[in-house]
Amino acid sequence: MKTVQQVIYAASVQLADQRPRQEYTRWSMAMLVQYLNDAMAEISSIRPEAFALRQWVTLVPGYIQTVPGPTTAVPQGTMSFVKIEQNADGTMAYEGDTELLKAAGTAPLALSRIRYDASGNVIFNVRSYSIDSTDPKTYYVDPPVPIGVNPSVLASFVCNPWVYTVQNLNEVVDVAPGIFNLAQDYMLGRAYEIDSESAESKSNSVKHFQQFYQFFGLNYKQTSAYRSANYGGNTAAGNAAVAS
Repeated sequence: MKTVQQVIYAASVQLADQRPRQEYTRWSMAMLVQYLNDAMAEISSIRPEAFALRQWVTLVPGYIQTVPGPTTAVPQGTMSFVKIEQNADGTMAYEGDTELLKAAGTAPLALSRIRYDASGNVIFNVRSYSIDSTDPKTYYVDPPVPIGVNPSVLASFVCNPWVYTVQNLNEVVDVAPGIFNLAQDYMLGRAYEIDSESAESKSNSVKHFQQFYQFFGLNYKQTSAYRSANYGGNTAAGNAAVAS
């Protein structure tokens, strides 16, 4: 794991902006932290599974469930539901149709489908689930959870990347090690593109953006065209990235 400070320092070193008594002169800490945030947001939009989280959650009574709030593991508390992987006893749950689950959950006899053991104790397992199409923080389970029962399920979520500031320099950037190299390329691409008058800076920016997007099997051409105004009928003669 690396801290925010370590990530932006590594980028600053590559930018040759760590001269004695002249650290972070061309690219301030605040700028580099913003580039880090932008890199994480871009990675998340392309590969949300890079920010996936699996954890046991306790369901509440009824068929409507919501993602957990902030925890020690996920302090930002911004998560979207993906799926229920299994019940506490290891049985599987399967994705179902949202409208059918909502209809079943509000039916008068919804709780009549709950099973009991010989002693009268509730035997509860989620058989199916679905995600609310308008709110990924809300999901539905069938059968509905009875009052007085607190079942746990292993669920998968996707976390939104944490948004850092210069006040978070000592915070650990909790991502897989390989993400740091990708973030570094994106940060350098952003840093070099501010010097639009320098052909060398343009070339360096293109190189790092291309390395970033090629990792995901994407072409940087359209992104570069958009950045350079060579988009929607506009032109930007001489842009190396557009010509690539």
